[in-house]
Amino acid sequence: MSNLLRELQYQIGVSRSMATMRSCSDQLLIDQLRSYLENQRYLVVIDDVWTQLAWDTIQCALPRNGHTSRVIMTTRINSVEDHEIYKDILVWRWVAEGFITEKQGYTLQQVGESYFYEFINRNLIQPITLVPRYGMCEVEEGCRVHDIILNFLISRSAEENFVTVLDSQGLPSSDRRVRRLSVWSNPIHVVAVFRGTMNLSHLRSINICNVGGWTMPRVLDLPVLRVLDLDLEEYSDWSTVDRDGTLSLFLLRFCRKNGVMPPAQTGYRIVDPDCILSLFHLRYLRFGGESDVMLPAQIGSLQYLQTLDLSGAKVTQLPESIVQLKRLMCLVGYQLIMPNGFGNMQSLQELGNLDGCNCSVSFGEDLALLSKLRVLRVTFMWSSTSDLRTRKESLLSSLCKLGQNSLRCVYIYDNVGGGDCFVDSWCPSPCVLQKFIHISKHLGFPKWISSCLSDLTYLDILVQKMEREHLSILGDLPAIRFLYLDVKQVTSDGLVISHGAFPSLTCFQFYNIDGPALVFEGGMRMLEWLRLGFDADKAQSTYGTLEVGIGNLSSVKRIGLTVRVISEGENDPVEKAVKSVIDGQVQMLPNCPTVDIGFSRRSRLAGR
Repeated sequence: MSNLLRELQYQIGVSRSMATMRSCSDQLLIDQLRSYLENQRYLVVIDDVWTQLAWDTIQCALPRNGHTSRVIMTTRINSVEDHEIYKDILVWRWVAEGFITEKQGYTLQQVGESYFYEFINRNLIQPITLVPRYGMCEVEEGCRVHDIILNFLISRSAEENFVTVLDSQGLPSSDRRVRRLSVWSNPIHVVAVFRGTMNLSHLRSINICNVGGWTMPRVLDLPVLRVLDLDLEEYSDWSTVDRDGTLSLFLLRFCRKNGVMPPAQTGYRIVDPDCILSLFHLRYLRFGGESDVMLPAQIGSLQYLQTLDLSGAKVTQLPESIVQLKRLMCLVGYQLIMPNGFGNMQSLQELGNLDGCNCSVSFGEDLALLSKLRVLRVTFMWSSTSDLRTRKESLLSSLCKLGQNSLRCVYIYDNVGGGDCFVDSWCPSPCVLQKFIHISKHLGFPKWISSCLSDLTYLDILVQKMEREHLSILGDLPAIRFLYLDVKQVTSDGLVISHGAFPSLTCFQFYNIDGPALVFEGGMRMLEWLRLGFDADKAQSTYGTLEVGIGNLSSVKRIGLTVRVISEGENDPVEKAVKSVIDGQVQMLPNCPTVDIGFSRRSRLAGR
């Protein structure tokens, strides 16, 4: 936000040095701008405002002074979010639609991802980072489309009858051949679609988003449908959903609030499970939002299904017939409990997250049979099971085998501890691994991590003690771009990032709030995002200074610091001293990075 105000101040020509501008608070910048413009007639053009918050802040700096001043603003949509699209959802939909052609030596998903990155390189879509799904802690890739590109796409799609979009517009004529249908925020349109008002005999794909208060019919007469994508809302009114005995929202909320099961005879559900079974050619099925869904017991009859995305559905226990889905490549959701025999699903490339505490004790034996598996997510949460060690060793055994095949990404979220088996025993090391996330208690540094992991780009782990040789190993990883380290202790003489280390790293977090963290002598020439947590007293005693070397990070654009200090509040001299040191380093950097400094405070009495 400060950068927006500083740029506005610079363009308007308010006389302030850049050094002073960097140190100004948002409120001071606003006051300076208002004072300068108070008695002037001005024309301000602000291009591409992305958020409502940004516009609200900018407005505060522009006085309404009665001199017929004008502000021209361009933005994305009337309400200023753009729709955010997860990369994986987009790629698997392309696969289901048949847009991805096979390429020797690559999976369909890999080819689809190459298309995604090509669109980014050509500036057709804009890359973004999205909140994680599936209850994991990973950073997910996504995109959004600029309004100019979006308008062009909608126009060309309409010309070629590629997709029909129903939002605030009326329904198309009944004789129009609809191939792909997108319904937004209008339950009336959804009802019209499923009551036969439109000609849907050629419909291959349907996406329903932000629509609540309706119930799918028991039978869907969509003979060639390949993609069913439902991103549903909670009900937004207090009326009965339909006339077929569906439970009213009032009664449902009453039951939930008082911990009472709703009456069984009402059969409350948003999606009737049996209606899906009529979609014989279905290749992609996704439930987003907050969908109250039951999967049909005979879901195994959907023999062409390639993607089943339950990330927005309240489904954990999967039907036994799911093991019959021999073409299924992607199965994702939250704490899924797989039936025995899922090792027969030989086409699976992405699976998770699995409930490691409630799946079969020997679920690792089934996992080991999935020779094409590329992405695996497993959680261990809130379990009273007595065989936890056996379950984790079963998982590790499967990882040792899968690591020599196609396994690229592994996510393990361990809320119950005892995950030290993943530190030493992964042998042979997973030579083609690209991403590894292990959120557990602080453990030893994984011994299987070495410079031979030439494809590893993303690593997120918690380490009990980080030695200098561990940092050296990480610094030699040739492809590492994202590194998130939560460290309990560092070696007594501290850690130093040396020249030439981390040649490809762009995002780095080192959180050592109980210790001195590290200093940057050089290296990290590609680093753009830094997050650092450390204790100021311990940094001073270990390195003799609080100048941690941020001024050596020539490419950094964004810095976030959490500093533990003995302090009594915002105006404490200790905090002012820390800010002064950091500001001095930041002013040495060419990219004028944004800086966010937060303090973890201890009182002086507690410090004694």
